[in-house]
Amino acid sequence: MPKTIVSKFEIPNDPNLTTIKAFRIANKRAGEAKRLGPDGLENFLKYCNILTSLERQAEEAGFKIFIFKGKTGHTYAKDYKETPEEWNDYTAYQAWRAEQATAASQPEVPEHDDDPMASDEDNV
Repeated sequence: MPKTIVSKFEIPNDPNLTTIKAFRIANKRAGEAKRLGPDGLENFLKYCNILTSLERQAEEAGFKIFIFKGKTGHTYAKDYKETPEEWNDYTAYQAWRAEQATAASQPEVPEHDDDPMASDEDNV
């Protein structure tokens, strides 16, 4: 569903837009901290906590806010900037998260030829 685009001047008057703006900023800062590697870990974790808090705040206000492939997405009907619809598709986001979780839970299976413990019978 397309969002109603409003002026940035409405952000202070709409607590949901304020939450979205804060989430976008925190997501950007978390990404910057993550790129610093071990030196940015403390800041990265701080911004992750902020993102979690803002996510809860959005839930309490009746909409979803999430990070979909690095981009902020949300289900609130208004926004202060144009974004591609796919960024805000919560159903696609849930499917993507499930796919990521499945991939992360799959153990890596070594190729047979790389297994130094393989018997000669296995190589026949």
